Amino acid sequence: MGKNKLARFAENKILPNVIQPTREDALNGFDLKGKWRENFFKNDNPVVLELGCGKESIL
Repeated sequence: MGKNKLARFAENKILPNVIQPTREDALNGFDLKGKWRENFFKNDNPVVLELGCGKESIL
Protein backbone atom coordinates (compact mmCIF):
# COMPACT_ATOMS: atom_id res chain seq x y z
CA MET A 1 0.00 0.00 0.00
CA GLY A 2 1.20 3.51 -0.81
CA LYS A 3 2.87 5.78 1.67
CA ASN A 4 0.34 7.37 4.07
CA LYS A 5 -2.57 6.03 2.02
CA LEU A 6 -4.66 5.11 5.08
CA ALA A 7 -4.12 8.58 6.56
CA ARG A 8 -5.28 10.18 3.30
CA PHE A 9 -8.40 7.97 3.19
CA ALA A 10 -9.18 9.01 6.78
CA GLU A 11 -8.75 12.68 5.86
CA ASN A 12 -11.16 12.25 2.94
CA LYS A 13 -13.93 11.39 5.40
CA ILE A 14 -13.82 14.86 6.98
CA LEU A 15 -13.37 16.98 3.83
CA PRO A 16 -16.68 18.57 2.77
CA ASN A 17 -15.94 18.50 -0.97
CA VAL A 18 -14.87 14.84 -1.20
CA ILE A 19 -17.46 12.17 -1.98
CA GLN A 20 -16.29 8.69 -1.07
CA PRO A 21 -19.21 6.22 -1.30
CA THR A 22 -18.92 2.72 0.06
CA ARG A 23 -18.69 -0.20 -2.35
CA GLU A 24 -22.29 -1.11 -1.53
CA ASP A 25 -23.48 2.43 -2.31
CA ALA A 26 -21.71 2.38 -5.65
CA LEU A 27 -23.15 -1.01 -6.63
CA ASN A 28 -26.69 -0.57 -5.30
CA GLY A 29 -27.44 2.92 -6.53
CA PHE A 30 -25.75 6.13 -5.52
CA ASP A 31 -27.92 9.08 -4.40
CA LEU A 32 -26.16 11.60 -6.63
CA LYS A 33 -26.11 9.45 -9.79
CA GLY A 34 -27.42 11.66 -12.59
CA LYS A 35 -28.26 14.48 -10.14
CA TRP A 36 -24.92 16.15 -9.45
CA ARG A 37 -25.89 19.57 -10.76
CA GLU A 38 -29.19 19.76 -8.93
CA ASN A 39 -28.33 18.11 -5.60
CA PHE A 40 -24.62 18.75 -5.05
CA PHE A 41 -23.54 21.82 -7.04
CA LYS A 42 -27.00 23.44 -7.04
CA ASN A 43 -26.52 25.21 -10.40
CA ASP A 44 -26.92 24.61 -14.14
CA ASN A 45 -23.24 24.72 -15.11
CA PRO A 46 -21.81 21.75 -17.01
CA VAL A 47 -20.00 19.14 -14.88
CA VAL A 48 -16.41 18.34 -15.91
CA LEU A 49 -14.65 15.34 -14.38
CA GLU A 50 -10.86 15.35 -14.24
CA LEU A 51 -9.15 12.15 -13.13
CA GLY A 52 -5.50 11.83 -12.30
CA CYS A 53 -3.11 9.62 -10.44
CA GLY A 54 0.56 9.51 -9.67
CA LYS A 55 3.00 11.64 -7.81
CA GLU A 56 3.10 15.38 -7.66
CA SER A 57 6.34 16.71 -9.06
CA ILE A 58 8.11 19.41 -7.14
CA LEU A 59 10.30 21.57 -9.32
